This record gives sequence, C-alpha cells and structure tokens, in this order.
Amino acid sequence: MPRLLVRFAALGIGLASFVGMAQDAPARNAAAARATADPQQPMRHLSRLLDLTPEQVATLAPVIAQRQQQLAGLRGDTSLDRRERRERL
Repeated sequence: MPRLLVRFAALGIGLASFVGMAQDAPARNAAAARATADPQQPMRHLSRLLDLTPEQVATLAPVIAQRQQQLAGLRGDTSLDRRERRERL
C-alpha cells in the first residue's frame, strides 16, 4: 500500500509540473513578442550597459537594426525546420 501511495504522489507531482509548464508557454511567447515590438529597446539597453556616447549610439544603431531585420527574417522563414532555424538564430 505505501508503495502505491508513493507512486500516486509522484504521478501527481509530475502532472502538476507539466500543467504549470503548459500555462507558462503563452507568457514566454508574449515576452518574446514584447522584446521584438520595440526596435529601439536593444539600443537603449546597450547604451545604458556600456555607457555609450551619442556618436557611438549613432554608429551602432544601423548594425543593431540590420541584426533585428535578419533575425525577423529567420523567424518568419517557414521553409526551415525548428532545429535549423534555432541553429541559424
């Protein structure tokens, strides 16, 4: 009887963690959408992190913009399977 009880408890814990992960999935997708919604956010982050001058920001901005365009193109490329897309990203 105690063995059966331990198995049911383990099963319950496993199911509870699975349900918790499934509920977190939309939150992760929403976070990714917010990260790409503001194209200036990475530039502001780098500027604060590295204490960039306005000239440095102006030099770096086109590089960051090109990177974001390339990443958006890869994310939207449906001809690649998930693994290949992840490797290219």
